Amino acid sequence: MRLTRWKRWTLWTVFALALLLSLALAGVWLFVRASLPQLDGAVRSNELNGTVTVERDARGVPLIRGANRNDIAYVTGYVHAQERFFQMDL
Repeated sequence: MRLTRWKRWTLWTVFALALLLSLALAGVWLFVRASLPQLDGAVRSNELNGTVTVERDARGVPLIRGANRNDIAYVTGYVHAQERFFQMDL
């Protein structure tokens, strides 16, 4: 059975729109994912005098531990900025 010209153009249009929609969704997903905070691994900074650890509880609340008050304040700001960047991106 041969498809008429109208049906062929309709199928190509639907296919092209589905492809464009999937590419747009992939782009949005990559854009939003790039602004998520780093939850594991190590970050080094010249501003710190000692070691500071950041752990998260079951609800995702950061628990910051360190020996120096200034280092803890610096890391608190760093963690806060990471989490706010995701909110500002949305």
